[in-house]
Amino acid sequence: MLNIAFRAEVERRIANDEGRRNRMYLDSLGIPTIGIGWNLQRDDTMHALAFCGVTDAVGVISGKTALTDAQVDKLFAYSFEPIETEARGSLAAGIYDALSDARRFVVLSMRFQLGMDGWMAFANTRGLINEAEEAKTSGALDRAHALFMLVGDHLATSDWYSQSASRGVRNVTMMRTGVWVTA
Repeated sequence: MLNIAFRAEVERRIANDEGRRNRMYLDSLGIPTIGIGWNLQRDDTMHALAFCGVTDAVGVISGKTALTDAQVDKLFAYSFEPIETEARGSLAAGIYDALSDARRFVVLSMRFQLGMDGWMAFANTRGLINEAEEAKTSGALDRAHALFMLVGDHLATSDWYSQSASRGVRNVTMMRTGVWVTA
């Protein structure tokens, strides 16, 4: 489970990247979205809105009804619940927990933004992350640095990067350096 300070930083950064809107809007790909990046086309939308105390789900989905700030927060908490477990499981055993906070955030951010299937499509990148962190852990720091730079190169040449504007630039920099970049 995320420690409280790290969780707060992850939530702050994802909200900064996704935006926070109480009423339905179309995201950059034309997908109806609400709150902090909640895709209203998800199969569990009706359940999630009920979980958040929404009584007019159809109105929320159509854009006629807004969520309260508390409902936006609850919807984000609901959507984020499985993210860390899935992010950890997408890498070799022990790798996720060994990454720096900034690099762990990049994995979480990409998993959140792309969904599990989208993140899993980055198989070569995930393999390089595994290899880089293993090299770092074994003391092969020059090799680890070169591999993390290569991870950044993989990300920077992806469609995700070109669709992610400043988020992509920040996340690639954090993956390459292992330190937080202002967001």
